[in-house]
Amino acid sequence: MDHGESVEIARPNVAAAYKAYTDLAGTNRRILKAGDKIPLKGVDVEVVISGGQAITKPLAGAGEKNPTCADYKPHPDDVDPDNDQSVGFVLKFGKFDFLDLGDLNWNYEPKLVCPSNLIGKIDLFQTSHHGLDRSNSPQLLTAIKPTVAVMNDGPHKGGPASVFETLRKVGGVQDIWQKHRALDTPKEINAPDDRQFRGQCRLQRQPSDGVRGGQRQIHHYEFAEWFFEILPGEVNLSC
Repeated sequence: MDHGESVEIARPNVAAAYKAYTDLAGTNRRILKAGDKIPLKGVDVEVVISGGQAITKPLAGAGEKNPTCADYKPHPDDVDPDNDQSVGFVLKFGKFDFLDLGDLNWNYEPKLVCPSNLIGKIDLFQTSHHGLDRSNSPQLLTAIKPTVAVMNDGPHKGGPASVFETLRKVGGVQDIWQKHRALDTPKEINAPDDRQFRGQCRLQRQPSDGVRGGQRQIHHYEFAEWFFEILPGEVNLSC
């Protein structure tokens, strides 16, 4: 399932990856449009934006005017325009609502929440685009008012202080969880340690081409930095 043809197809690396994907998907591929339902037993999944086009009618219980839209200021165009084409969906399980907008950037968020909020309030929000400030606008966060946010950031990708501030002060989230500690953001601004995945992992490298084997206990958020230090050689990760 995807948003359709890449708008970055002129980039050779994108064209190669896109062809590999479409060849593998074959006839099983499905291009999603706003308003489509994704069949998944036991839950209701509705696409709210795809290929740059958003739903035009509010979801059940949504539709309120968003007063912060008057203060909206656009950002420069995204350097990777495929992000604008991201598939975003709302998953409902009973009274629970989860919103995932992929890498949708700042300039496309108003399609969903301005002048009216087409999504409604959300229980769990996965921050867009790794928690970068190229997404996650005050207009979006004011509208959806998530109870909890999960930031799918990396040690050096996502999680700037400004996004934490928007989540806490504008979005009013009660809790923030992170995939990694954002190492370029002060520790006290990050989520508390018990709200980060900090399980101990064991990396083991097998001897290869004269490179010695070995193993090391690391925190998950250290993995990206250390991984490139130990290549080449086969690496096994267990947590």
